[in-house]
Amino acid sequence: MKNIIFSIIFLFSFCVFGNAEPIDILSSLKSTGNLVALEKANIEIKKESLFIKINGVSADIEVNYTYFNKGKNEIIDFAFPIDFEVSLFDDRQDPLRTDITAFSISVNGTEAYPDHIMEKFYNCNPNEKSCHPIIPEYLTENFIKSWYVTKIQFAQNRETKVTVKYKVNAYAYHSLYSSDPIPVLGGRILQYDFSPAQYFGMGKADEMEIVIDAQEVDAIGGKIVKISPAVFNEKDKIYKYSGKNFDFGKNPSLLIEYDITNSEMFDYFKKNRKGFNNMFGSNTQVKVSSSLKGYDARKLFDGDLSTAWCFKRSGKEEFVEISLDPMPVVGYISVMNGYLKNKAIYDANGKVTEFDVTTRCENKDSFV
Repeated sequence: MKNIIFSIIFLFSFCVFGNAEPIDILSSLKSTGNLVALEKANIEIKKESLFIKINGVSADIEVNYTYFNKGKNEIIDFAFPIDFEVSLFDDRQDPLRTDITAFSISVNGTEAYPDHIMEKFYNCNPNEKSCHPIIPEYLTENFIKSWYVTKIQFAQNRETKVTVKYKVNAYAYHSLYSSDPIPVLGGRILQYDFSPAQYFGMGKADEMEIVIDAQEVDAIGGKIVKISPAVFNEKDKIYKYSGKNFDFGKNPSLLIEYDITNSEMFDYFKKNRKGFNNMFGSNTQVKVSSSLKGYDARKLFDGDLSTAWCFKRSGKEEFVEISLDPMPVVGYISVMNGYLKNKAIYDANGKVTEFDVTTRCENKDSFV
């Protein structure tokens, strides 16, 4: 029989989150999956402030709007859109529950609540914590379109301040193949869609402020690959932009690409590592050249990164010898190199610089 190699996709969804828009709640959503945006020329955006703090896999988003209504009093259905691109293998009924968390909205400093969440394929009631299919067939497109909808009153000749906050997972191209236990990790992408806001006023913001805090990306050994458009000034891993007459139609989206694959690989090995409690048999033996008191060999396998095996300084060759009985099927060996309690302790102690593995396999193995 030929070997069949199949891939297991890590289920990370791609989300495009964006500015709020005024909508026609009585539009043909149930039949077409589209919300109809309404032109609100009298409600102008005086200022929009967008703050994005990248925490690694996720990001905290805060958007502050200052509107001015030069027309009559009006209550509108204020929709904040988020689109999800779902994998072929993604069978979740409700992507909002895993990709978006802690969503909140406030109006003039008072907390408000979305009336409901509308989706192209699901209509979700946050109070009942349930989603009901609108179209029973399988998804026919890659995107699930969703909107958080809140009724907001815009008083005549008054400012209205709206704040939206939430946490979102960044998109990632990750895959795992049955022939290889090591995952293939790609970069991560955050995209913010400005275009929905063009339906307010003349489609512009008198003032626009954007702050992207990427300090955590740097702290975990990652890097910002690209931010577009390239209009930001950077200092200490904080990217800033401010401008006037920001045109939402001509500046449709903000794209942030960053790489934290080293950190994610470390987390993968940490999550999947085996130790005495979940792999080694009762006859397993570990022999070491020496140990300091409180830093014995079992600390190598206890699953706790705040502990470590430490040897006595003797000037001789140091070693660890593990005899597994019964012998399990070993797919890979990973070494978390150094004392990982914190960065200062890691920097202050020795690390392995050369690592050789000898096995009894008939074919020569290569190790990275």
